[in-house]
Amino acid sequence: MDSGSADLWVGGENCQSTAGGGCGNHTFLGTGSSSSFVDSGKPFSVTYGSGAVNGTIVTDNVSVAGLNLN
Repeated sequence: MDSGSADLWVGGENCQSTAGGGCGNHTFLGTGSSSSFVDSGKPFSVTYGSGAVNGTIVTDNVSVAGLNLN
């Protein structure tokens, strides 16, 4: 979870990494783990100093520490 951003992003169930251990041992979100997950099919890409991430923009209902993020 990238908490330093205006947008929330988490890894997807089909996470693939070109860097060793990039996906890590995490719980990911997707249609298999969420009934409210909707993939828009619209691509996104973010570049950080240590690497980049890309995927598609999705919407989902997420709860973190009892706070609902819709």
